[in-house]
Amino acid sequence: MEKQVDWYEKWFDSPYYHLLYHRRDSSEAELLLSKLIDFFQMNPGSRVLDIACGKGRHSMFLASRGFDVTGFDLSQSSIQHNLDFETDRLHFYVHDMRHVFRVNYFDYAFNLFSSFGYFNRTEEDIAAIKSAYTSLKPGGLFIFDYANGDWIRQLPMESANDMVNGIQFQTEKFIDEPFVIKRILVTDKDLKQNFEERLRLINHLELQQLFTAAGFEITHLFGSYELTPFDPSESPRIIIAATKK
Repeated sequence: MEKQVDWYEKWFDSPYYHLLYHRRDSSEAELLLSKLIDFFQMNPGSRVLDIACGKGRHSMFLASRGFDVTGFDLSQSSIQHNLDFETDRLHFYVHDMRHVFRVNYFDYAFNLFSSFGYFNRTEEDIAAIKSAYTSLKPGGLFIFDYANGDWIRQLPMESANDMVNGIQFQTEKFIDEPFVIKRILVTDKDLKQNFEERLRLINHLELQQLFTAAGFEITHLFGSYELTPFDPSESPRIIIAATKK
């Protein structure tokens, strides 16, 4: 029997994913990381794990700031792309965040840009948080950035029609609790393909429960990439800083 491929394996490993989001640049990511490095006084040379690193924009910036960085992602095509940028302090691997990567090894771990909440079962979310916990040294810091589900529920759900390099992307976004879903129809000449994005709508209290259950101690809660205080209804992001006890 053919193995069923989950939506995130199919979509994130597709060249169309990177084409649709080609306008994303590194400036916002670098601004956030610079603020976090300064705020937490992160020491260059520390070991850093970039969980669900994608094409490595966070990893590469952290390495440029002197950190010893390991990035992993489930997408083989993204990691293959990243291998060209490896150095003696920057390495990439294909890996599933739900499984332990290394034990008591990293000083810092990052999971940024809502690289979470894809799974159908809460147990899988818990496994991903616990794996991050296991990867850190005692006292290590986990910084987690996620879309605020309560804020998303207030937004209008919109459709769009974009043309990128002669390829048409028709997208429709809607909420089907507990997920916000984006359906993507790609028309590439005579070929039509359907993809989907699903993001679990998780609020700050639910996330904090996951972190506490995994053994983390939450030290800070921010609501934006400017590291403003978190407000449940007004903040677009939930950025959690938590230490391994």
